[in-house]
Amino acid sequence: MRTACLVTLFITYTIAGYIGGIITARFYRMFNGSDWLFSASMSAVLYPALVLSIIVITDLIDVFERAYTGFPFSLLAVVGLFYVFITIPVAYAGAYKGFVMKPIKVPTKTSRMAREIPPQPMSRDIKVLVALFGGIIFTSVYFEFLYVMRSVWHH
Repeated sequence: MRTACLVTLFITYTIAGYIGGIITARFYRMFNGSDWLFSASMSAVLYPALVLSIIVITDLIDVFERAYTGFPFSLLAVVGLFYVFITIPVAYAGAYKGFVMKPIKVPTKTSRMAREIPPQPMSRDIKVLVALFGGIIFTSVYFEFLYVMRSVWHH
């Protein structure tokens, strides 16, 4: 069961890399880009490499602290090899496919005439929104911090 979930995860990640390459190249071409290799490189390498490096650094910290929550190095090596030899070429293939497709057409034309923006209701006022969402974020962070402190101090 665990192996089937892992295989499904890898297949889904590979398909997502292909689709991500297509969408990246089509948007890049829509904005009159001509270097599809650059857009493919950014799509295939930038975000996954950042995530993988954060995982590796976190795992190294776990190893140095002798924690048992770290991933085995062999698993990280397999994921890295999978990423380099499967996901990056698939993302490049998707980017090539997306670049040779017809570019996305914007459905409307932008008018150069300036229009007056009507007054907004109070619920869209920036001061109300900052207070509302700032309060939500503060409350969630407060309760998470409270939970951690109570578990650390056993109260």
